Amino acid sequence: MDTVMFGTAAVLVFLGKCRYSLEPIAEYRELAAKALAVSFLPDVALAVGHWYGGGWPEAFALMTMHVAVWGICVTVLPGMVAMKHP
Repeated sequence: MDTVMFGTAAVLVFLGKCRYSLEPIAEYRELAAKALAVSFLPDVALAVGHWYGGGWPEAFALMTMHVAVWGICVTVLPGMVAMKHP
């Protein structure tokens, strides 16, 4: 559920950047990298605190999923709106 909510938020942020920014793709990618770094904090806390029986293997699995969604958001979204010059 979190992935759906934050993935939707990523799309909405990108739309906002496209509307109000002079360099939307560069700014969006910079913001997405920062958001990715912040998204690792709960995963590290899960591994260190062993919450819900979790450890580093579970944390790395979650981090891998975060990187996958981040990769999709920073490549597919800008690619859909980037203008192609002949």
